[in-house]
Amino acid sequence: MAASSSTAPATQTPTSAPLRDVESPAIVNWNAFDELNINVARIHLKHGYAAFLTNDIKSSVTSYEQAANILPEDPYVNYALALAYRRQGNLRKARSSLKKAAFHSSGFIDAYYQLGDIYRLMGGPSLEKARRCFIAEIKRYPTHGRAYQALSEVLASMGERQKSMEAARRAAQYGYRQELGPALAQYAAV
Repeated sequence: MAASSSTAPATQTPTSAPLRDVESPAIVNWNAFDELNINVARIHLKHGYAAFLTNDIKSSVTSYEQAANILPEDPYVNYALALAYRRQGNLRKARSSLKKAAFHSSGFIDAYYQLGDIYRLMGGPSLEKARRCFIAEIKRYPTHGRAYQALSEVLASMGERQKSMEAARRAAQYGYRQELGPALAQYAAV
């Protein structure tokens, strides 16, 4: 006698049925698995942060990478990973993680600023990308003095003296004051 069952085996994951219409153990196990993964990712984030604070960057990167493997689209995970990569000196991986953070959260304050700063550090042809990132950050947050300061330095490096000085004035207007960078110092002496 063949027994019929209305529930899927526990080893299968749902494919097309809406969650509200299904009472199968597969759905229950699948949701519990997602919650478990999120909690594991949180643990990796906490370990990564603790390692970052103690300047154990290798452990920080490892923990953040494990969190990113679980939550690849999470902007905060990608942002934290990018900062650890940057501290490690791996600008290319930092850039990649910051692009993900900016892409997955349009309102993520500082993501475009940090991405612009990575491009600024890369120099050369990347300066134009840095300029665009700082402008994008300023469009989102028009009073972001630090972004104006960084934009000023990039513009000075690109030889755009007038625009550089205007950005520096805006930085000061919004409360960001810093020693003049080497690129700006040449203009201040004029």
